[in-house]
Amino acid sequence: MAAELIPKTVLLLFLGAAAFMDINMRQIPVLLPAGVFAAGLILKLAFAGAIWWQILLGCVPGLVLILAGYLSRQAVGYGDGLVFIACGPFLGIINNLFLLFISLVLAALFSMAALALGKMRLRSAFAFIPFILGAYVFLLAVS
Repeated sequence: MAAELIPKTVLLLFLGAAAFMDINMRQIPVLLPAGVFAAGLILKLAFAGAIWWQILLGCVPGLVLILAGYLSRQAVGYGDGLVFIACGPFLGIINNLFLLFISLVLAALFSMAALALGKMRLRSAFAFIPFILGAYVFLLAVS
């Protein structure tokens, strides 16, 4: 039980810190997701017996978001992709895709409400990492 709790806690604290930074500074330092990614590698390779290619496969959603950020001239921020890369070793491909999907649904619901209330315009930018945090809390609650 405690072995499962450590990775979940690390990821929850990381997403909380990243969400705080995304809201307040509109960016996250690269070293934060890099350190969490390294911690995930160590935890999964040394203690969980994961296979290296499974870990890399879990990072694919983040790599796709970074590519989308590049192609869209950062309409999608690179930090969002880095967060999903950092989540990859902890969650694996399937759960990381669920995290991305739920995050997008939460962000879409927020955007629709903000547009309807006149609090946002169609091209307004907003912090996405808080929705990733909300999605992760949801995943923790249903698992």
